[in-house]
Amino acid sequence: MDFVFSEKLLPCGKTIPNRLVKVAMYEHLASILGGSANAYHYALYSAWSEHDWGMIITGNVQVSGDHLTLGRDMVVPKVLTDKTLAPFQQLARIIHLENSPTKSSQSLAIMQLNHAGRQSSNILGGRAPFSSPLGPSALRFGHSTSRAQGILSELFHRLLFQTPKAMSSFDIETVISDFVRGALLALRSGFDGVQLHVAHGYLLAQFLSPKANIRTDEYSCEYPHLLRRIVKAIRVVVPADFILGIKFNTSDYSLSDESEAKKAQEERALSHLREVVSWNSVDFIEISGGDYENPEFMLSCQLCCF
Repeated sequence: MDFVFSEKLLPCGKTIPNRLVKVAMYEHLASILGGSANAYHYALYSAWSEHDWGMIITGNVQVSGDHLTLGRDMVVPKVLTDKTLAPFQQLARIIHLENSPTKSSQSLAIMQLNHAGRQSSNILGGRAPFSSPLGPSALRFGHSTSRAQGILSELFHRLLFQTPKAMSSFDIETVISDFVRGALLALRSGFDGVQLHVAHGYLLAQFLSPKANIRTDEYSCEYPHLLRRIVKAIRVVVPADFILGIKFNTSDYSLSDESEAKKAQEERALSHLREVVSWNSVDFIEISGGDYENPEFMLSCQLCCF
């Protein structure tokens, strides 16, 4: 137990006071069709911040207001001004217990940044009804599993998720800029860093999965090129001691449950993980797994953070 409660110096130079991390959980507390942090978030994070976590990671903050998940996501403002920063500054102060008259906190405040990609649902996703979200390739969410699960599953997926538009070079550059703006939001709001959501079937995980990405260009699923560009672009605009973490997927790489496919899936995940570590730009990696085509990850997958 001494190890769990010992501090750890992160590569960027910041120190986490202990190894206990409150990982991201979807709050579903923002206004309908997305918005800023509000009184509901403040109450929730006030409760969490009382308990001496080494690190507190927010639920996913969407970098694109027209690619939400279930419609009540926190969203990175399109323009960062004193007014748009204020709600997130208040959230950072609450996590740091700066408003408490009796207690201080060493907990690190981390903002999770996300883009839902093809997993952005119809209507609630922030777009016009039945309009296409963005994705690595024009492969609809659920296309690989819904038919095998029956006609009701197929109908459900077709109504809830539209076939995505395969992202152009312009779309990719826009997404990179959106993540950079998200990092600047965190920095200017007083957060200690960000975590990039590369799990659970969202856009950055889609680029690494053959279920969602059949591109043959530099953004194929064989290499985490988009992720590397985002990491590099963020590092250019933030101070050296700004924390950059990744929530990394291990269980959405395969189209099959066969043992050989699972072995290949593990090898692919490990190769991506080794590549990310070799960049020497990431401070921590959280291991998660699965996606919403195969929600077993909510019950049985091994999770860890290092």
